[in-house]
Amino acid sequence: MDEEEANASTEDVLHNLGLFTANGELKNAAILLFGKHVGQFFPAATFKIGHFHTSESDLIVQDVIEGNLIQMASRVMDTLKAKYLLSPIHYEGLQRIEQLEIPEIALRELIYNALAHKDYTGPAIQMRIYDHSIELWNYGLLPKELTPADLMKKHSSYPRNRNIANAFYKAGFVESWGRGFKKISEEFTRAGMPMPVIEENGGGVTAIIKRPSISKFINATGQNVGDMSETKLTDRQRIIIAVIKSNPSVSAKQMSETLSVTSRTIERDLAAMQKAGIIRHEGSDNAGIWVILEKDKS
Repeated sequence: MDEEEANASTEDVLHNLGLFTANGELKNAAILLFGKHVGQFFPAATFKIGHFHTSESDLIVQDVIEGNLIQMASRVMDTLKAKYLLSPIHYEGLQRIEQLEIPEIALRELIYNALAHKDYTGPAIQMRIYDHSIELWNYGLLPKELTPADLMKKHSSYPRNRNIANAFYKAGFVESWGRGFKKISEEFTRAGMPMPVIEENGGGVTAIIKRPSISKFINATGQNVGDMSETKLTDRQRIIIAVIKSNPSVSAKQMSETLSVTSRTIERDLAAMQKAGIIRHEGSDNAGIWVILEKDKS
C-alpha cells in the first residue's frame, strides 16, 4: 500500500472494500472481517480443533479459536504449530530449518478457503486431527458449477462470500482466479505427499489430508536422533528425543498429546531415559527445559 492508503481512516477502508450498504450501515462481512466481538453477532464464526486418537469418541485435546476472520488463520496456524503438528528442527549447513509436517503454504491456503467459503449461518469450522490424517470441514456445499474433482482442474472462482473473498484477495491471502487448489497441489507434490481428498458431506465440504508417519517425516527432513542403539530405546522414546530436539521446553502433557498416549506412559519413558543418562531436565517443573546428553564414546 502507498502511504496515503496506509493512513486512510477506518471508514474510508470499509467504504473502499464495499462493506457499507446503500443506507450507510455496516454489512455482515465488515463485522466478520474486522469486528472486535464477532461472536456476539455470529456465534458460529469459530474454528474448532480437536486431536483424536483413532475415533471421535477418543478426544485427547481441543481448542476453539475465536476472533475476526483477518486474524483467524494466523491464530489457527499458531495453535496447530504449538500443540497439534510436528515441526522437527534440522540444519542445512548453518541454517536452522523448522519444517511443518504438512506443507505450511498449502495448509494455510486450505484454511483461508474454509474461512472464505463457509456459510456463516451454520456450525463452526471443524478440524479433526487423527494419528494418520487431518480432516478440515466447513459448512456450505460447493457451488453447482463445481464438483470436488473440478477443484483440481483449471476453474473459475465462485466465492460464496464475495466481500470476504475480496478483502482476503486485497490482503494478499488468496488469489481471485480459482488457483488456490493449484497452489495446494504444487506444495503437496513438492513435499512428496498425496493431494488432499475433497468430499461433500454433512452439508459442507471436507478436505482430508494424509499425515506422514512421525518416523517417516523425521527421516525425510534429515532429523538426527542419534545412534543410541546401545541404550535399547523404543521407537516411542526415539520420537521423544526428536520432539525434545524440536522443542526443549516441551511438557510431558504436550508429548502425550503429540504421540497420542497417556501422560503416565510418557512419564515412565522420561524417567527411564533420565535413569539411563540419555536426557535430563533442568529448571523448574513448569518452566524448565529438557537437555539431551551426549554419550561418552571414548
